Amino acid sequence: MNKKYWIIAAVAVAIFVAAIVVLWRASGLVLIAKASYSCDGGKTISAAFYKNKQTPPAPAPGEPPKPNGVAALALSDGRKLALGQTVSADGSRYANADESMVFWSKGYGAFVMEQGTTTYSNCIQIFPINSFTNTDGGYAFEFPSIWNAAVNQYNKDNSLFGPDATGTSGLGGVEVFKNQKSIDSFLGGVSAKYSGKADITIDGVSGVVVSYQAYPQSGEEVVLFRSGTIYNIYINSVQSDDLAYFERLVSSFKFIK
Repeated sequence: MNKKYWIIAAVAVAIFVAAIVVLWRASGLVLIAKASYSCDGGKTISAAFYKNKQTPPAPAPGEPPKPNGVAALALSDGRKLALGQTVSADGSRYANADESMVFWSKGYGAFVMEQGTTTYSNCIQIFPINSFTNTDGGYAFEFPSIWNAAVNQYNKDNSLFGPDATGTSGLGGVEVFKNQKSIDSFLGGVSAKYSGKADITIDGVSGVVVSYQAYPQSGEEVVLFRSGTIYNIYINSVQSDDLAYFERLVSSFKFIK
């Protein structure tokens, strides 16, 4: 997904929010956040989240507090709707009166259910994109602005990325191994259990993507083989949000020398 898309999505959210602020202001609702989501099948969601300035009634004994927020949604199929917040044990849940339309957000992910069927699935919040270049390693990639990226201070060919990543730690990274024979021989020398091996091509270079299980962390890695050098791009996470951002990072990976 390119930078032009992020700009268009941000403008769409701004226009949508501006259009509905007047409507909600009169009812005592205050805008607290807005977000755009990219979903499976090229679908998108623009969302604006509100809270009511009025304190909700005290719950009955033994019952949880009732939230009084509202989510105003603009779906990519052209529909615009407002859903009231409901009680949720996990994440934030919004629904209409008969529960036929449900919007559920958790962390940076979300989905929409209609009549019990998920119609907007695997939605991931869209963030501005930053660029990173490792000149010693000879590669570059893009990453979401909620992550950091840094050159590994112990090996300048390598890099680290992820939330709060530094030159000494990160959720994932890029490792460069020179004088290698093949991807299979490289993977054979790693003490991890691999599964789901599939071919992949990044910037014209062939490789594989695999899931791995190892102690104490599991995750996913993309291994590329170029001119006798292995480029191992990995993430130590199995969370869907992290994997979605990782896949976008991998798709932007390019060699610069």
